[in-house]
Amino acid sequence: MAKAKVHGNLPEKIQERPFADLLGDLDFGATRVHVWYTRILGTRDVDAVLLAEGLGLFVIELKSINLSAIKEINGDNGLILQDNVKSSTKKTAWLQAIDAAESLQNKIQATPTHRDMLKDLWIAPGAALFRIYRESFLVRFGCELQFRHAAEELADGMIFAEDLIDGRTFLKRLEYIKAHPLYKAAPNRRKDKPDLYDEQTALSLDAFIRFKLTPAETLTATEMARLRRIEDEEERHLDQINQDHHVICSGYAGTGKTLLGLQLALRRKVPTLFTCYNKVLATDIRRLTSMGAPFLQFSFEAFDVFQLLGDCERRLGLRPDRWDKTRETWEEYEARRISKVIEADFDRGARLRSEWELVIVDEGQDIADAFWALIDYLTGGSSKLFVIDGKNQLLYRSSSCEYLTDGLPSVIPPENQREKRRVYRNTSETFLLAQLFVQSYPSLERAQRIWTQTLQKRYRAHRKTVDQDQFDFELMRENGGVPSVLNIDQRTSGDIVQQITASLKKKIDQLRMTNDGTPSDILILLPYGKPDLTWRPMAINACQSAGFDYIDYTDEENRRASYSPDEIRLCTFHSSRGIEGLHTIVLGFDQLHIAAKQSDTSAANLGYISLTRSAFETEVYYSGRKDVLSGSPAQFLTGVAEITGF
Repeated sequence: MAKAKVHGNLPEKIQERPFADLLGDLDFGATRVHVWYTRILGTRDVDAVLLAEGLGLFVIELKSINLSAIKEINGDNGLILQDNVKSSTKKTAWLQAIDAAESLQNKIQATPTHRDMLKDLWIAPGAALFRIYRESFLVRFGCELQFRHAAEELADGMIFAEDLIDGRTFLKRLEYIKAHPLYKAAPNRRKDKPDLYDEQTALSLDAFIRFKLTPAETLTATEMARLRRIEDEEERHLDQINQDHHVICSGYAGTGKTLLGLQLALRRKVPTLFTCYNKVLATDIRRLTSMGAPFLQFSFEAFDVFQLLGDCERRLGLRPDRWDKTRETWEEYEARRISKVIEADFDRGARLRSEWELVIVDEGQDIADAFWALIDYLTGGSSKLFVIDGKNQLLYRSSSCEYLTDGLPSVIPPENQREKRRVYRNTSETFLLAQLFVQSYPSLERAQRIWTQTLQKRYRAHRKTVDQDQFDFELMRENGGVPSVLNIDQRTSGDIVQQITASLKKKIDQLRMTNDGTPSDILILLPYGKPDLTWRPMAINACQSAGFDYIDYTDEENRRASYSPDEIRLCTFHSSRGIEGLHTIVLGFDQLHIAAKQSDTSAANLGYISLTRSAFETEVYYSGRKDVLSGSPAQFLTGVAEITGF
């Protein structure tokens, strides 16, 4: 008798044990089946992972409910529970399974040690109502003509009690679920080969899951400090906010705007959506909240705006058509998809408006008009909106949209229009240098004037601990150094790699001396994405020479993958907005103009963002020869440092 091999422990939740018992009694004949019930750190609510050799890899959401707990189903394949049934989320079981599968896939992609072996696997989501018989489900919900089709799809697309009678029946149900998923594409048969799912894959998957249980795969000390600040530092601001209304919060980089929004979520503890333009920032927030214990007490979801649109389409069962660039622009295509979502949801009773009670929008200054229409619709019921507007941080628009500048502020009471002034992230010198860069580049004369007339006075007030209430920002961090600017013209690429390698090793040693730092506390910023043939290879070679793993956010495919603490983060200038590190290495600052042109922003804004990512130390590498040919941003930075005397 061939039973399933359980790797690790049985389910922690007692209500999920019956599924494990039923599965454990099945005879799978010649097919070897592996199952994991262990919670995988950094993923959301993965109840069971099952690998059937020669068939596939499955993430299964377990629901220990009886038939009477289901109130009704509707034409959107929605399964609505009775009001008295305790549930941690309003999402239906198969949507939870999809979220868990995508979360596991992202975690695998973010782990270099394991992703080469596991990256080609198709993770099929499935839901198990293992206490309900399919026949009884159809008798109750399949009789009404208008819901018959939905009931039949649900009956075929989920695991019921009948499927756990024998191993062969269970495997057939898994095979059907993989080929005919609810609300998710089926795998490509030409790429998804049976031999991908063998015993070696099971061993690799087990090694990955065990790795995720090691103490290193937790929140880092830096992230724990962020959580403590979320819980403590922002409380006084929340006491002044009317939580019955929307909130808009503005401020310079590193002033804690995002933390205030997250603290509001912790105080309210209601289903919350966090969304922003930047995929890397959304991933950063998703990592923090998926492993931070305070956020596990309620439903918290973090999507970039493109993920949000796709998630809304998935919940409504909409399948977007392909973009035809000969007929419409990408912006027109997005706007058309958003209009369809709003119309479809409104026609079905505006269900999406009840999904989240709090919606946090970061990087509000760069959100496109069409996405604001979607956000406005989602918060059109009783939901509350917390919008973050970053000063001098526009990257993809020439100005903020009318909704943010005029429409939204007009309906927000004065006490809810907050401005964060205290600069927590950067040392005072680094922050002032970045301010001079964004306000005066490329004119050193203007930089001299601004420094003499305004910023120097603020710096002196800070140094003398004079009250800074009259200023629009308040300096907090003393005794810091300005960025070191390094010209590499006289060096070979090998020499440059050696210097970056030595710098990485030194920074890691400094971090480890405190017993708190990890490689993920280091950011390497690059001007371009994957096509960069100069600086990107140097960064990768330096990480490898130093003996550290890395995650490459310059590659578009990785931007939704969470990093691990043992990975140095590589990121483009423009995708670094909103994230931070203890130490930052900026490579190719001479390419600032070209990078700005690629993202359709100003070199001044992009330089400001690149210079304000680090809490302690920033190194800037550039080619003096190329710098002169492209606006001299590095030479200007050096000139500003001379003006200030830092």
